[in-house]
Parts: sequence; structure tokens; C-alpha cells
Amino acid sequence: MRYQRRRVLVAHEMASPGPLLLDYGTRLGASALGLHTGVIAPGMSADFIGVSVNHPAMAGWNSNDFLDVLFFGASSEVITQTWV
Repeated sequence: MRYQRRRVLVAHEMASPGPLLLDYGTRLGASALGLHTGVIAPGMSADFIGVSVNHPAMAGWNSNDFLDVLFFGASSEVITQTWV
């Protein structure tokens, strides 16, 4: 099952929740904490990850659902590098 059972309650209006979840975990999360961060911009610190798009857990992804596949169908095994 590509998304396992964690995506069963997603409404049709939000067929791809990945971008919204990324926004909640970065820009909106930082704003809720009163922090001036959460975006990639000149002068801002950032952490990055490398993702193995050839890992079996990432099979079948496309540009429209990459974040969904990463968040709901993959494990930490797809992470190849981190930059802090």
C-alpha cells in the first residue's frame, strides 16, 4: 500500500497534503512560535536532507506527489545525507 493507512482520512479537497504539512512544519510552525525562520531565504539558517528517489519506498513518485510519498510511504532509510 503506497501511503499505508495514515492517509485514509484525507478529503478530496486536499488530495495532496504534503505541501501543506511541509508548510505547517516550517514557516507556519516557526510563526506560531514567534520565530523569524522557517523559510529558505538569503541570510537564514537551514537544514537540508538528501533523498534517494530510487529507494523502493519512493517507487512511483512524481512531481505532484513527492512530498506525500516521502511523508506517508517512506522511512528514514530513504534519507541519504543531511546538512545542518
